Amino acid sequence: MSARDDLRDLPHRDLLSQVQSGRPRRWWASGPDPRLPLLAEVGRRAEPDALPYLLAPAVEGGAVGMAAVTAADTVLQAAPVSEWPALSARVRREDWWLDDEWRRLGIRTLRQRAPEGWLRVPYFGLASFHRSGYVREAALQVLADEPSVQALPFLVLGLRDWVPQVREVAEAGARRRFTGDDAAGWAEVLPLLMRLEETGHRENDRSETVSAVARDAVRLLVQDEHAEALRTAWDSPVREVRRAAVRVSLASGTRVAAEAAHHAAQSGDLLLRVAAARWAADQSDLDLLHLLADDAAVGVRREALDALIALGGDGLDAVLLRALLDPSGFVRESARYHLRKRGADPSTFAPTYRNALNESSTAEALRGALGGLGESGDASDADLVLPYLADPRARVRVAAVQALARLAPHDHRDRLIAAAEDESPRVARAAFRALRDRDVVDVEQVAAGLLPHPLPHVGAEALRALASLPRWSALPYLLRAVPRPEIREQAVHGLRRWLAVSHRTFTAPSDEQRRRAEQAFPAAALHLPPRMASEVRDVLQRS
Repeated sequence: MSARDDLRDLPHRDLLSQVQSGRPRRWWASGPDPRLPLLAEVGRRAEPDALPYLLAPAVEGGAVGMAAVTAADTVLQAAPVSEWPALSARVRREDWWLDDEWRRLGIRTLRQRAPEGWLRVPYFGLASFHRSGYVREAALQVLADEPSVQALPFLVLGLRDWVPQVREVAEAGARRRFTGDDAAGWAEVLPLLMRLEETGHRENDRSETVSAVARDAVRLLVQDEHAEALRTAWDSPVREVRRAAVRVSLASGTRVAAEAAHHAAQSGDLLLRVAAARWAADQSDLDLLHLLADDAAVGVRREALDALIALGGDGLDAVLLRALLDPSGFVRESARYHLRKRGADPSTFAPTYRNALNESSTAEALRGALGGLGESGDASDADLVLPYLADPRARVRVAAVQALARLAPHDHRDRLIAAAEDESPRVARAAFRALRDRDVVDVEQVAAGLLPHPLPHVGAEALRALASLPRWSALPYLLRAVPRPEIREQAVHGLRRWLAVSHRTFTAPSDEQRRRAEQAFPAAALHLPPRMASEVRDVLQRS
């Protein structure tokens, strides 16, 4: 195994400790510095908590300095730009234990050891996190003159500095970049500007500086000749950038807002589609609202439906009738409520769902029909639901179980118990919930019989039901589940929660409960952590 492979297996904390314990080599030492592979591995992992450990090596200069700056740049680029304020604060908070190389860094040393090429930006960017205001000011002065757009986040971060001179340098450098060539860079730092605005206090000068620069940046981006940078940011792989660009576009009041709304409506990002629905509601864009009313996410459909109801119009009845068959119970209930307000007879809802069962074939339509029938039908409708317990689609079987539990659970308890052994975890979970919530059978008896089921998810659902029993009733089942490897982790977690409340309850077990727990304990103790096994034993002996 190579040395690089050994480092890959090294625990992260040990890796950082070795970086911290390394010392600058004397000028007469020969061979490569042993810290170089350590720094390369830190960069490969790109963990944010490594940044303070890279500060002293970064200002050391030479090969080690270049390796440390490269690793620091990787760490910063891997972190969302909106988290950079927290990273810079962490550097200043944790630099008390760092070597004198960083803590006593002066302006002359800072400039003398600066690398050349692209490493200059991350090098002086790190220095802009320094505790000394003089060092931060000198670093930002260099970054203000750097042509690379990578310097922009450091300048924006300096807008919130508590030293006025540092803030002035950062603002001057940022304002020099209000050009079309830097528009893409401003689109990338929008999340940082928004974070600084949201966490600032309006009454101080720092927040006013951030707000002024943010307004000018938005004004630049929404101009027709620079809007392409915003359009590119709508598809950014970085979620924060994508959302910030759409948010700015929708609030711009320009024609780019409509483009952003229609783009967001077809995005894979749920929050962007919700934002598009809210914009469409504000702008009374009925076409976009009708499109979003059929969205796959219930949150988007709710926003669109509420907007359509608020706007009214001739097509509202058709929208509400379509919403009656929505897979979401909330949307169905909202549709029935508004139909009743518009004069619809509530007795017509159940026939609508019965007809939909005969006419529907897709899983989503059947889910809506079954759910609606369970909510508005009567016990005689249970016979219409039973065939769908055998549907090949798990989503339909879940809806059928839920509908049957509403309509006639006691008449079809055997079917619900059988559904608890379904091959789909979702169906089994719905059946167990129905058995427990509707008080159809003795859930403890059913779950105890299904605990050793060959399907792991059935045993897991049975254990979940048993763990919700009263304290001393649940303990024997938790102990019995520990030796089973497929549900051991769940059982140990349940025991941990059981022990956490053991000192807050004063109930004593019955003789039968104690006997069953003591009988199951020896087998469980073989698989429990020693400390947990000791705690359970002590509780049993004290009770």
